[in-house]
Amino acid sequence: MTASVQVHEGKLAWSGDHWILGIRPQGAEQPSAWVSLFHTRYSPAGEGIAAQILLPGDRPISVICTDQPEVGRFTREQFFSAGSYFDPEAPLVDAQFQRRGDIRKDPAWIIETDAFRIVARWQITQPAVVAAGTFCPGTEHFTLLFFSDAASVQRDEQSIEGQPYPRDIWKPSIGGERSSCVIALAESLIELHSDDVK
Repeated sequence: MTASVQVHEGKLAWSGDHWILGIRPQGAEQPSAWVSLFHTRYSPAGEGIAAQILLPGDRPISVICTDQPEVGRFTREQFFSAGSYFDPEAPLVDAQFQRRGDIRKDPAWIIETDAFRIVARWQITQPAVVAAGTFCPGTEHFTLLFFSDAASVQRDEQSIEGQPYPRDIWKPSIGGERSSCVIALAESLIELHSDDVK
């Protein structure tokens, strides 16, 4: 019998989960809340969590929360800096993280610092999109994408107005407009050797 498993010759650059939650009021063009959380299981900086939190408004927040400063710096340089709402002035802030809810239907993250408490929650109603391939030149991804059409953010027990909205950033890869709220589970980023890059 021919073996059906192939050994990838690329280099593992990162592995973990990426949780994205962006909401905005109807008719608005900018998010009223943006949370991008990387739960890193493996990286050159080790293991840990880093979350970019952007809350405009009367009491604005623009920080990168982390429980491991080295992982926070790595995530800022490798991922947040290429994101849609990157703030180069956002400071690294020590934080505690707790996972809550049922991963199958209503997972949530609680992010606590000395200054605020954020609860970000996703409602899962769609099956996973299983995707593998090149999302950007020189790399390959494997990921399980759970898009959410209902999500919420609370700051200090106060709900922030807004709903998920469609984004077109997925058109070049998996096609179509997709929700601004998505959970990427079991994600791995592989750096390709120069001979493998087409």
